[in-house]
Amino acid sequence: MSIHVVLAVPDLAGESDMVAAWSQRDSDVHVIRRCVDALDLIGAVDSGTAQTAIISPGLPRLERDTVAHLAHSGTDVVGVVAQGDEIGEHKLRDFRVPRVIVLPPGDVRARMGVITRALMSGPSAATPVDVRVGPQGIAMPGGSQTSDQMSGVFAAPPGDLADALPETGRLVTVWGPHGAPGRTCVAIGLADEIARAGVQSLLVDADTSAASVALWLGMLDEASGIAIACRQAEVGMLDVRTLAEAARTVTPRWRVVTGLPRPDRWIEMRPAALERVWQVCRAIPGVTVIDVGAGIDPEAESVIDQRTAHRFSAAHSALAASDEVIAVGTADPLGMDRLIQGLQVLAHWQPLHIRVVVTRVRRSVLGRDPGGQVREALSRYANVGEVVLIEDDRPSYDRCLREGLTLAEVAPRSAARPPLRTLANQVISALADRPVRHSV
Repeated sequence: MSIHVVLAVPDLAGESDMVAAWSQRDSDVHVIRRCVDALDLIGAVDSGTAQTAIISPGLPRLERDTVAHLAHSGTDVVGVVAQGDEIGEHKLRDFRVPRVIVLPPGDVRARMGVITRALMSGPSAATPVDVRVGPQGIAMPGGSQTSDQMSGVFAAPPGDLADALPETGRLVTVWGPHGAPGRTCVAIGLADEIARAGVQSLLVDADTSAASVALWLGMLDEASGIAIACRQAEVGMLDVRTLAEAARTVTPRWRVVTGLPRPDRWIEMRPAALERVWQVCRAIPGVTVIDVGAGIDPEAESVIDQRTAHRFSAAHSALAASDEVIAVGTADPLGMDRLIQGLQVLAHWQPLHIRVVVTRVRRSVLGRDPGGQVREALSRYANVGEVVLIEDDRPSYDRCLREGLTLAEVAPRSAARPPLRTLANQVISALADRPVRHSV
């Protein structure tokens, strides 16, 4: 059996000798094409002539999205790296290359033999495999993998609620239908109250349509935190420390990753990069709150490559990675109708735990007992038993927007604050006992 490969290892010593040796008729490996950069590699793979792609960390323009594209196309991706190149090895693993072969210095043919045996063993499994070569040229499974270090960057503060939280972080996505139901206000209030409860809090603005967390908090002169994080993820540089550097510090326990300044930059938030962002967020002790846009469409995944960036990428990615979702609607007939329809769409991401929050609860629209009417409507038409109701306090929120402060800062006794504080405590308590939902 012969294997057709595209070779994309221009920085690997002895690359030309490998090509010459594998060009022999009796070789089990045949090089179909030598690639000079990642774009060349993608073009070669998309032509359908090769079964396997061999890549090295020094391949120009190699990004996380490149490996995701190759994997989605069904290509067996194998990474090769010289022994001692810890940065290159970490890069390949960070890009989720299924098999990484660490080659010791020595004879080129000995290296080729190890690579050939690894290729002949068959396509990589779903779980990443490490093939590490010992001093005698014997392939050995295993090998240590570099892990992100979080000490000193996001430290879990002491306190009763903080002590109850597991060491690994949790992800909560705040979503709401079209019509400005108040999802960003809820996301900001939730993240703020989590921090005030003594738990590390990270707020990520992943809204690709109308990012507004920075505007609400008066952060107008900074570069987009989410764009920086995604770019670092694409080139294998994102870890807990670099994410902390991309975030803005609001309080010692609360940081914010700001969103895109313009909606036409949504292409910068590619699925593979976002996947890495959420992985790094999980490495942070505490709770990450993700504010996403209204646009979600499960049917889009059936017609659009899940690895290709599209308008729904950020929301879909966050929902797939989260432990639970806060679904936000507003207390008026139009808002309730949109919320009920949205809850039906969210069911696509089961077994997500969904908490329902209804904002702007007021008599001027619903009349007598507006809270009771909201509960009855959600129970009857969406089978929702528990609802968090937030009273309308437009003057306080107007002041928040004007001064760039949170509700707890401008109106600590506002009637809208206790539900947010209760919601924060529920999220912390529930997530402390719920197993981590690992993204795939």
